[in-house]
Amino acid sequence: RKNGSKRPAQKIPSVSLFQNNSDILPTMRCKLINWLIEVSLHFRLHRETFYLGIHYLDRFLSLNWGLTRDNLQLIGIASLY
Repeated sequence: RKNGSKRPAQKIPSVSLFQNNSDILPTMRCKLINWLIEVSLHFRLHRETFYLGIHYLDRFLSLNWGLTRDNLQLIGIASLY
């Protein structure tokens, strides 16, 4: 690394995203992402905002156990904020 700068390690979502949350299925995540695309287009968000939102969503889902499908849409829209 140049000039001795240290960058923080990137946080990558866990591959056990759906194992931690048995109530949330991969198809539900797909439908949520499709809905978030519509929201992003409606509010004319930047693409980077959408991509970061999906990254935050996946990180949150991979770190939190026992989430229910009732909270999935709320978590999705909060990730875009």
